[in-house]
Amino acid sequence: MKKLKRLLIEKFKDEFCTSHSGLVLEGLCLNRFISLVQRLAAVSSLAGGIAHADIVSSYIGLLWLGKSDYDAIAGFREDRFFKESVAFKTVPSEGTLSQRFEEHAERFWAIVNYCVTEFIKRSGALLTSLATGHVPLDIYVFIMDNSKTKKEGVPRTYQGFDGYSPIAAYLAMEGWLMEVKLREGSQHGQKGFIPFLAQDLHKVLELMATPTPCALRFGP
Repeated sequence: MKKLKRLLIEKFKDEFCTSHSGLVLEGLCLNRFISLVQRLAAVSSLAGGIAHADIVSSYIGLLWLGKSDYDAIAGFREDRFFKESVAFKTVPSEGTLSQRFEEHAERFWAIVNYCVTEFIKRSGALLTSLATGHVPLDIYVFIMDNSKTKKEGVPRTYQGFDGYSPIAAYLAMEGWLMEVKLREGSQHGQKGFIPFLAQDLHKVLELMATPTPCALRFGP
């Protein structure tokens, strides 16, 4: 598998502006701190098709830019900066992106989920505690309003509009995202909470180099 191009970050006297320069940092993280490429390559064999790593990394690039729809990838297929920053070889088409996620969604999710804690651990990220010495783990449910959209599985929520009701967990004062699950808006906020909490605590214990008290904080 071809590695991402190593880009140099230098400071010049003249200003240089681009709408998505932050993608350079994303590509650096993908290439240096996580085993995304190796793990995705083991999902299934591909006979000349676009590598799974290009599929996932390209979509991560879209999310980095605040775009979640598959059709948004069309605007970056000929973007050299986007390709060299996040794609290992090829930026996929909308159809390929959609089809591949449809076929391997669960496997992709498990790998990306693992890489979250792998990144925090290997990058030496800070895990700042509260004044009491406890590292906070914040868990809460929030609403994603998807009214007037054509997205699948968007029922009415308790708030009266169409949307989803995700549950998310963030670690430390930096707010590292440990886990997020997209759930139907009609689902009760506490449904599936215990397995969700157990998985979060497993990740927290894995990240803590030494025994550290953890404070669970629950939002609405």
